[in-house]
Amino acid sequence: MSYTQIDLFSFSVFIAAIIALIRYDKICPEYYPFIFCMWVASLNEIFSYFIVKCGYTTAVNNSVYNVLEMLLITWQFRRWGLFYTRNTFYSCAFVVIIIAWVMENSGNRLIATIGAWFHVAFILAIIFKSIDFITQSIVDNYGRLLRNSIFLISLGYVCFFSFEMLTEVYTLF
Repeated sequence: MSYTQIDLFSFSVFIAAIIALIRYDKICPEYYPFIFCMWVASLNEIFSYFIVKCGYTTAVNNSVYNVLEMLLITWQFRRWGLFYTRNTFYSCAFVVIIIAWVMENSGNRLIATIGAWFHVAFILAIIFKSIDFITQSIVDNYGRLLRNSIFLISLGYVCFFSFEMLTEVYTLF
């Protein structure tokens, strides 16, 4: 695959970001974290494109993007009802994410190198919780699944992050 094709596939997130920008007033607030995630992903792709063009590695901005993505998806899961009965658990999840990210990006390892363990753990958590939301959507909304945003976003998370998990594990070993 050529570099131009990789860029085109990477910039496909702009489609979702632009549609979300146009329809922002009509979008239910419980999906705002997902919209913000699309916008942050678009900014990351722009930064990555110019950083690569200048001949540098994208490890730093991708590392920062990973922690922002984790926080936004955790917020998204809260909006869907994951942490409603356990508000302190939600706060603890945010703190654990930030502490784990800082620990992996400090010490002997610099932020400019790729750190995959933190990302793999995060991806596993997203995949398992997304499967839980998919199952819940199937039980609660039988027959209307293709109109259920939680089902579609969770299914997208499972597909995307499963592929990303394969690539991350491959780089680890």
